[in-house]
Amino acid sequence: MPLIYTENIAVFIHNENKENKRTFNNIANETEINKDEHFCRWYAQQLFKFINLKRRKIHEIMKHRKLEFFFCFTSKHFGLLSESLYNDLIEKFDIRKFEHFLEYKELKKKWDEEKNITKGIKLDAFEYSKTLNNILVVNKETNYFHPTQKPVELMKKLISMYTNENDIVLDCFLGAGSTAIAAKQLKRRFIGSELDKEFYELAIKRIELEI
Repeated sequence: MPLIYTENIAVFIHNENKENKRTFNNIANETEINKDEHFCRWYAQQLFKFINLKRRKIHEIMKHRKLEFFFCFTSKHFGLLSESLYNDLIEKFDIRKFEHFLEYKELKKKWDEEKNITKGIKLDAFEYSKTLNNILVVNKETNYFHPTQKPVELMKKLISMYTNENDIVLDCFLGAGSTAIAAKQLKRRFIGSELDKEFYELAIKRIELEI
């Protein structure tokens, strides 16, 4: 069994209901897709919220799973649905009432425009994922103050996954304070310790800039 699967079970299972069905705690709030960079993915995400049903229920109503690739809006396999499927959504879920509704021709035009821009099609799944891959990729920082300094972006991702706002984050090896900075930016409380006075003072200065 892959380690990531075991980890997700250990961390995200919130409880077991009366029917002994395990439910997963959505620790990381769903991040809205960037509309300017990935309009069609964003549109699919917002449309899915409007319908407000689980994918399984949508499949049952539609009597097929052909919409799966469209409503998996952060997947690398995402693609635009056909006009006939779109018309089925209009008929069965009355999506013309959707605040951002577009006629299919308009949506298709947006998709064709995005296909000509690589960034519009490829999406950084790490940014939107609720679970972590085995390999984490983040931008390298330009200023390093500690030999084992971690990027704030990486620490924010980890803290977002495993804590909620106002939770306490403990870092027993404060270093240059990256974990503390990430915690502050995410509205978490923080406790840290550091033996090296020089690094401790540096971390305090960096943290104070976030207050």
